[in-house]
Amino acid sequence: MKLFAGLSTAALLVAGLTVASAPANAAGAAQADEYTPTINTFCMANGGKAESGKIRLKLNVVSNGAGSPKATVKIVIRNKKGKIVRTRTRSFNNGPRAYRFLNLKKGRYTVSFIVTPKGADADRYKGCTARIATKVKAKRPR
Repeated sequence: MKLFAGLSTAALLVAGLTVASAPANAAGAAQADEYTPTINTFCMANGGKAESGKIRLKLNVVSNGAGSPKATVKIVIRNKKGKIVRTRTRSFNNGPRAYRFLNLKKGRYTVSFIVTPKGADADRYKGCTARIATKVKAKRPR
């Protein structure tokens, strides 16, 4: 009997210590998540018309969820050798956007779109990038 009393007392002490030392958020199962979920975004760039001395490109940003983020788009144009020819920063709100670049020399270019969500959307959405290769024709003489 004494052995049973001793074992039950030890078990109660161990259980009491583990309950007392448990973290506060482990007690309730319905705790709110302290981290906001991040929604994946996807950038899609389409090559428009490559005219004489200029290019037209379209960018669309979509997400797994409903809507698309308000974002800043950094556009980097590189020539065939990889040298940066031009950079631009534009805002992006919704839907596909068309971008036009003038006074480019004849040749092949790679255009990179780097999308970074801004404002309240910066915590909800991930950024994305898109890259497209295009060719610029020689300018027509007037």
